[in-house]
Amino acid sequence: MKKLYTFLILTMLLNISLVTAQEPITRPTEGKSVIYFIRTTQAGSLINFKYFDGEKYLGKFNGRHYFQYECNPGKHTFWAKSENIDFIEADIKANSIYFIEAKAIMGMIKASVKLFPVDFKDKRQMKKINKIFKKKDILIRDTEKIAEEAVELEERIQKWFKKIAKKKEKGRKVKKITPEMEYKKL
Repeated sequence: MKKLYTFLILTMLLNISLVTAQEPITRPTEGKSVIYFIRTTQAGSLINFKYFDGEKYLGKFNGRHYFQYECNPGKHTFWAKSENIDFIEADIKANSIYFIEAKAIMGMIKASVKLFPVDFKDKRQMKKINKIFKKKDILIRDTEKIAEEAVELEERIQKWFKKIAKKKEKGRKVKKITPEMEYKKL
């Protein structure tokens, strides 16, 4: 019986150390902020979603993955494009980390995208996100390829971003990330 207790305690300690060692979330550079874009659902996994900060193109990816984006603190409009456009207004503070969950939903021709600020108190949402962090490695964004794609998309990005302004003018309810919505686990 004593051996069983020892084995169980060692197993628990090993599991705790493995989870800690694999922590995928890293602190931002001093004075910066970090946003994690996380795609948690398998639905529409073949469809790329394109991600943006204002008129800055951040890249695209499909499937259940995540990537990190480091930026200056302050006000931002983070958005994604698929068959549709969805966006979040953010006011983020320095030295902080924020999460945005991207979900695929049924579209007319291909999957549409919906963005959600992550509520760290929502156990169901956090369970899905933690599952992605444990099973997937962070996507490393190819800055050279992103720069080439940004040039190709330049005119469309401006057009798409204007659609966001029109949606706000029409009184569309805007999802928000406030400074207090930061990730505090580190």
